[in-house]
Amino acid sequence: MGHAGTSRESESELISKRSTKSSPSQKPKGAAGSGKRSTTTRSKESRAAAKASLLSGSSPQIEPVAAGVMHEVPADMRDVLNAEADLLAKWNGLTPIQRNEWICWVTIVKKPETRAEHVRRMCSELREGERQPCCWPGCPHRRPRAMKWFGR
Repeated sequence: MGHAGTSRESESELISKRSTKSSPSQKPKGAAGSGKRSTTTRSKESRAAAKASLLSGSSPQIEPVAAGVMHEVPADMRDVLNAEADLLAKWNGLTPIQRNEWICWVTIVKKPETRAEHVRRMCSELREGERQPCCWPGCPHRRPRAMKWFGR
């Protein structure tokens, strides 16, 4: 009886395990509770919304200018970035730290002529694929010891 009873228990355990497993027809991939994100549904919805927008003749939504970690984008930089879609895409493709470095590099100078030159150089270097200012030691505003020099 010991051997027969053991095989019955293992058979019932197997049957119970099989019945608790979900089959592909019960739960589609990406369904709620499956632990996986559904990206296909969102991309179909966003594509449909974009198509409807184009067909209705409305203008596409303008992408906002992303800020840095410590600094907001000043108006003169925002205007330059909004003027060119490819430049804005490159700007928004940077990490927040990289954007912060560009903002600080442009705004830390004292003379308006130097600032205008930095904005011009930032645009040309972003177009060339640079991701942060050349020869720049980094934003001093992120270092607590340097705060005394900048009053923030």
